Parts: sequence; structure tokens; C-alpha cells
Amino acid sequence: MAAEDALVVVAGDRHRALVGYAYLLTGDLAEAEDLVQEAIVRTFARSLRGLELQDAERYVRRAVLRLYLDGRRRWGRWLGIRHLVATRSDDRGSPAGPELTDIQIDVRRALADLPRRERACVVLRYFDDLTVPQIADRLDVSAGAVKRYLSQGVHRLQAVLGPAAPVDDAAQAAPDRVTSDNADMKERR
Repeated sequence: MAAEDALVVVAGDRHRALVGYAYLLTGDLAEAEDLVQEAIVRTFARSLRGLELQDAERYVRRAVLRLYLDGRRRWGRWLGIRHLVATRSDDRGSPAGPELTDIQIDVRRALADLPRRERACVVLRYFDDLTVPQIADRLDVSAGAVKRYLSQGVHRLQAVLGPAAPVDDAAQAAPDRVTSDNADMKERR
């Protein structure tokens, strides 16, 4: 696949998924769209001969993450003074998207309150399903630092959102079964 074809697919078909990914990092739709646009421009500005579609999207995702973590100076300055000129509005019924549930709004706000590194680690772990070593590689930090960021991030999210609810009945039954197996093993000793 030619780089031009990959650009068409990434900028067209995969754009929404990339904006969703960036939105999880930034918590702001306009900023997420800007981040994706900048990442696409930076990724495809250089010659990428023989670029496969999966690689193209991976490059753009990595560029989104890097741009987010680097915290471009312009955005950093704006975020420092934004509270002086604008108030944070409720996300319900915003013209940019559909109405959100209370849970979605709570999760969005809880993620927004996390420090940048913790938020990046939580998103990469639970949205991208990356392992700790993969996250460490992407962020250029040690695996121990990733574990610390994940632990702190999850604890902060739990403090705001409460403990995670079980997904289904099978997930609840498994711990009981393990507990009873452990009790049987203790009795055998």
C-alpha cells in the first residue's frame, strides 16, 4: 500500500477512532481533533515508502501520544490562563456530540483530573490493552514507573468513581471458586 493510500484511510476511515483515542488523553474534543490533525501532518510530512496501513495508524497514534505528553507550549500557556476567560461547561447536550450519561461524564471528569503521565498510562493500559512493558517502551520510562503511575491513577479514579463493578456473574463466581479451592488445600495440609 502506498503512503498516499494509507493517508487516505487514516485521515478518512480511521479518523474518528484516532480522535476518540486523543479525546481519552485530552478530555477536550476540539483539542483532540487538533492533536490528531497535527499528528497526521507530522507523520505523513516525511517520505514513508512501503508503509502498511497498520503501521500508519500506529505511527499516528504514537505521534498523538507524543504530542500530548510533550504538552506543546502554546497549549500549556492557554491552559494556564483559560480559567480567567472561560468556565467549564457541563458536557450534556453539547453541540459537538450526543448527550452523555452521568457515568460517562463522571469518567470523563475523573480522567481529566489525573496528571498527564497517569492519564496516559491508564488510557494505554485499559483502552489500548497494552502491557506494562509496552507502555514503558512507548513512554520511554521504566516498567516500575508505569506500575506506579497505573497504581496511583487507578486509586485516584477509584476515589472519585468508587470501586469497579464486576462485569458479569461469571466474574463473580470465579473468586468464590478460587477461595473455596484455597480452603480445601489448607484443610489437606
